[in-house]
Amino acid sequence: MQPSGAVSSVRAPALRLAMAVLVSGALLAAVLSRLATATALERLSSADLRWLAASALLSGVVLGMRGMRFSALMQRPDPGAATAAVAAQGFLTRVTPFRLGEFAMPYLLGRYAGEDAGHTLVALLLVRLIDLCLISGAGTVGAIAFAGPSQAWQGGAAALLVALALLLFGFRSWLRLGTSLAMRVATAVGLARIPAVARTGARLEEMLANMAGLTRGQHVSVAAWSIGIFVVQTVLLGMLPRAFGVQLEPLQLLIGASIAQIGAALPIASVGSFGTLEVAWVAGFVWVGVAEDDAIVTAVAAQVLTLGYSAVFAGLCWLYLDRRGRSPERAPAR
Repeated sequence: MQPSGAVSSVRAPALRLAMAVLVSGALLAAVLSRLATATALERLSSADLRWLAASALLSGVVLGMRGMRFSALMQRPDPGAATAAVAAQGFLTRVTPFRLGEFAMPYLLGRYAGEDAGHTLVALLLVRLIDLCLISGAGTVGAIAFAGPSQAWQGGAAALLVALALLLFGFRSWLRLGTSLAMRVATAVGLARIPAVARTGARLEEMLANMAGLTRGQHVSVAAWSIGIFVVQTVLLGMLPRAFGVQLEPLQLLIGASIAQIGAALPIASVGSFGTLEVAWVAGFVWVGVAEDDAIVTAVAAQVLTLGYSAVFAGLCWLYLDRRGRSPERAPAR
């Protein structure tokens, strides 16, 4: 007979997985229930393969740009390993509950490039914050231009953007403050005497020191790559509706794509972006005037196509990492 503790340790992950599947399933069902089958079949049957091919090519370009950006933050820059890790992480994040695929990055870069896992996690948090600021900022500016300056929600949106900007520009300071407070609490309650807790605190300080050593050139490189990624990703997301006969104005694309990406990135208890992307995509594009049926068809198509691109790139990059082999040493700190 299994001990009750062992049973609980098995049940908890199973319950979390069931919750994630339920949430994704419910969101997808809510979206698809509003879709007219005839419209969907008409749009899908008239897909323009030229636009689909262009979107696949551009998806590869975005992947390469993301790899170059992350390489600029590595202790020992390695565009090949960074691009491969980004590809694998991107696919796993799309299909794992609670975005657990994010943790593939520190594992893969540690195994194949010798990068410190803690340093990689801090760098990953930084690029996620940069992307969030860019997408939110562009989407808000586009929404103000689209709806006019008299909307009541714009004050709250502006406050959110200011908060994100303060968080981004004070990234290391806020992280250092959080680490310091956590260690003080650990000391006050006696946890700091535990060797594992003490080592964690020391590693966090080491990570912050490494990130503080980034040069001005690295900051400029990361900022430039991030802006480029945002622009190319937005163009890519505009190609997908175009492939199904849905033409978007620039403001419609900017706002709808921004809302869709923010919705897909929210830390909701779902299986990857299943359900969250579709709901956010439909909400964003319907708000800017796209017909609901068209928004639903293109939302599902965007999910399926981008997931397919991600799977292909992840498979190819995994083969590259396997042939490359494990790194014999850990990368030195900058």
